[in-house]
Amino acid sequence: MSCEIRETTFGPKSYLIVRREVKMENISDKDLWEKAYEKTYGYAKEHNIKIVGAGSAIYYSWDMEKGVTGMGIGFPVEGNPESKDEDISIYRVKESKAIAALHRGAYEKLKETHGEVMQYMTKQGFDTTLTIEEYTVSSMEKPDQKDWETNIFYLHS
Repeated sequence: MSCEIRETTFGPKSYLIVRREVKMENISDKDLWEKAYEKTYGYAKEHNIKIVGAGSAIYYSWDMEKGVTGMGIGFPVEGNPESKDEDISIYRVKESKAIAALHRGAYEKLKETHGEVMQYMTKQGFDTTLTIEEYTVSSMEKPDQKDWETNIFYLHS
């Protein structure tokens, strides 16, 4: 697999997310994603918060020894709202330099695209501060996995 990797600027953005510590082998648990999207979408609607982009995941920590990632699942939102729900967070991402890649196809192959981006980052001497996936075309829009698109951003200092 080969993907187009480019340097860009990301943000600023605010995300309405459900934060979780997840075992890496459970990252693709469909129930985890559905519940998080349902909760954040419902919260946004109930509190008149405008969703301004595709469903997203923010990976803010990786503990390879324990096999756990700290992640948030939800949506980018307009403005700087506050959360009144202990299960929902507002995660603000300041404007940052980033490496971006577009992944086309099944989510099971995302690991390969991430690997290519990480190789690029290492070659350039960049250290990752945050990783974001934006699911711009998903099964909700198009049932055929070959049509799915995911924007991947590795923010760096």
